[in-house]
Amino acid sequence: MDSYGSIVVDLERRQAIELLPDRQRETVVARLRNNPQVEIICRHRGLGYGAAATEAAPQARQVADRWQLSENASAAFVAAVRSEMPSLRQALGPSGPVNPATLTRAERIQWDGAEVREALNRRIENLSAQGVPIKAVARITSVSRQTIRKVLCGQRHNTCRCRQSSLDAWSLTLEAEWAAGCRVGAEL
Repeated sequence: MDSYGSIVVDLERRQAIELLPDRQRETVVARLRNNPQVEIICRHRGLGYGAAATEAAPQARQVADRWQLSENASAAFVAAVRSEMPSLRQALGPSGPVNPATLTRAERIQWDGAEVREALNRRIENLSAQGVPIKAVARITSVSRQTIRKVLCGQRHNTCRCRQSSLDAWSLTLEAEWAAGCRVGAEL
């Protein structure tokens, strides 16, 4: 089991002053109340620290530390890029025939996989056009009925397909809850 503490640092002197045994609000409040001379609190952006600082040191100005700002900016950038990837892939994808000789090794592996997938898709579509039921197509091709339905609905023809997670729709909510201090999987 992981155990976390809180480090108290004098940023002017660049020295660690104390290591608190946990990250509990009461511990931080007690530390700040015992040190009323604190003027600036550079803190983690978790709500527990903010509430503790507001309660115990209302005279102090609270600022976010550089690492937290960088981490939050990075997370926001990754989330923005991830949400736009499908449209970016479509916009930047090949507009005409691709010359496989110009591909990098990684692109070639993906391209070869896409060719195999497209051949299988064509086989599935041909069997369906002949009136073969989905259950029989699944038996013949060794492909799941769910995948066959995707092929027949035109949802499996993207060469540069994005992998999606069942959590994608909830990622912003989960990140907000995590940032607010919720660390219990069942609650998340």
